[in-house]
Amino acid sequence: MRCNIAEAKVKVLVAGNAELFIDARQLLVHQSEVALTGLEYNLLLLLLTDTPALVMHEKIAQQVFSLPFKDCQACISTHISHLRTKLALAQSGLVIKSIRGQGYYVSLQTIAKCCDNTASCSAM
Repeated sequence: MRCNIAEAKVKVLVAGNAELFIDARQLLVHQSEVALTGLEYNLLLLLLTDTPALVMHEKIAQQVFSLPFKDCQACISTHISHLRTKLALAQSGLVIKSIRGQGYYVSLQTIAKCCDNTASCSAM
């Protein structure tokens, strides 16, 4: 990931047809806003920033829910399911995949991480 943060005005992750605006906590797909809950936004941000790596259940539990994994197994799968539905309906091009018993990752051919429209971006 290469990005000139000194010139950045708007921090955004671009993946598929989706743009995740970090400071505004907003997801746009095809320039239309996709309504996300706070937990869904935090979950998507974690998955995208760790892409292409697998994000372990324990890390999601700690960083998104601030709980031990044993206390939020069902809530993680519920929020993943809701997020998958919203991303699919918006035709974002993002697919959240799972590895049973381990965690989740985002599947996409190219994920570019950018700081703003003028900064140079590199695809992963």
